[in-house]
This record gives sequence, structure tokens and C-alpha cells, in this order.
Amino acid sequence: MHFDDPQFEKSYAPMSAYGQSKLAVLLFARELDRRSREAGWASVHAAHPGLTKTNLQISGHRTAAKSPH
Repeated sequence: MHFDDPQFEKSYAPMSAYGQSKLAVLLFARELDRRSREAGWASVHAAHPGLTKTNLQISGHRTAAKSPH
């Protein structure tokens, strides 16, 4: 986790932001599970949703290819 720049304001990379968001969900679920078990509630689970049909996977490559730099 990039706690010093959680919103990626210093430098943005789509896949890094995506990965960090998924890690945050897993960390939240882990802590919620711990607290739920201590309280005697049901256990908590988190799962990756799988691939979706979006441009997220290719947006970085297209942007880089069009960049004049």
C-alpha cells in the first residue's frame, strides 16, 4: 500500500491504482473478519471479481503509444 500517496496524486498508473484498490479491499475484509470472529459473528470473505470487459488493461499502452514524448 502506498500510504504516502493513496490517491496517486504524485504519479498515476492505472494498473497500480487498480492493484492497490484490490489490496485495500482484501485488507479491509481481513480486518473485518478478525473483528467479526472476536464478536462471535459470521466470518467475512473477499474474492477477486475476475476480468471484466473494460479498457483499463489497455489504456496505459494506448496512451503511451500516442504520447509525443
